[in-house]
This record gives sequence, C-alpha cells and structure tokens, in this order.
Amino acid sequence: MNTAKYLLLGLPEQASLAEITSAYRRMMAALYFAESSCSCGAVKCIADARDEIGKAFEHWQFDMMQEEDAQTEQEYCRPKLGQLMVATGLISFEELDAVLEIQANTKHEHIPVGEIMVACGYVTRQQLEYYLRLQEQLKLPSDKPERWGQRLVELGMVTEDQLKVALVEQKTTGSTLRQALISRGWLTADVLDRIF
Repeated sequence: MNTAKYLLLGLPEQASLAEITSAYRRMMAALYFAESSCSCGAVKCIADARDEIGKAFEHWQFDMMQEEDAQTEQEYCRPKLGQLMVATGLISFEELDAVLEIQANTKHEHIPVGEIMVACGYVTRQQLEYYLRLQEQLKLPSDKPERWGQRLVELGMVTEDQLKVALVEQKTTGSTLRQALISRGWLTADVLDRIF
C-alpha cells in the first residue's frame, strides 16, 4: 500500500491489517452518516466515494494478507526427510548416516534419500509417501542465531540434525524442545540449566 493510502486512513505506513481494517470501518461509518444527513445532490457523490473506498480496501486487504503470508513463510522451514524419520523413531541416526553416505558416494546421478531408504529396506514405499506428505505439512522455526536451540548448535553441544529432530519431536508430540533434547539423551537438565 502506498503512503497516500495510509494517509487517507490516518495511519502510519507500518500499520497492521487489523489497524487498517479498523480505520476503514470508521471511515465507512462516517461516510454513511454523512450520506444520511446531507442534501440530495451530495448523496450520489458520497455513495460513489464509499463504493470506491470499498473496492480499494478489498485490494489493500488482499495485498496485506499476501505480504503477511510471505513474511510468515520466511520465518519457517521444512524439516529434512531424514530428520523427520529419526524424530518419529522410524529410523535411527546410524541408518540415516548410512543412507547419506550411499547418496554421497553415488556420483553419476543424484538419488533422493527416500529412494535409498526404500532400497535399503529401512522404510516401505507407503511409509516414504506418508513422510513426504508429513514433511510438506510441518513448519519449523527457521535458523536464527538468537534462538537458544541454534545457540546450542553454535556451542557444539548438539548437531544441526539433532536440533531439527528435537524440533520435529516438539512439533509432533507437544513436548518442549528442552524435553525432547533430554529424552533423547543428547543433553541433561543439569547442563541446560547451567547454560540458560
């Protein structure tokens, strides 16, 4: 939305969609009141203005929702397939490492991790398809240095994969990240209490 539109509503440029909606409703109520209390000649002008503002608001609202969706999407990332399978206990870290090693040693063509897991017998085709769908639905917080889980990675206390597995467990079971890290034996409550 450009500056003139914010000014028309009496709002700063960083106004939220809720603030814009509220200002729009106030303006429309004022126009309706003006229309009902003015002379016949001005009624058409006010009605036309109300219609144009209504149309403009629909566009503003759509644009704001698109911007908010894009911003929200940037704040999240999808877990890797292997991390998701380890988090749910379908495969072990050792099995994932073996699959990744096979993938790294297959130089002439890129074979997806899931296909290697099926070929090795770690998962069935149905399990792979289920986990690929689940992967699309899960959103994890993106890596940001200020997050304490990322801080643990920076300190070398857990690996990036361990953190993602714990985040998936947190998301799917409702446990806290702290509980997930402790329950898997990667950190102890005593160590976490000393750090944070």
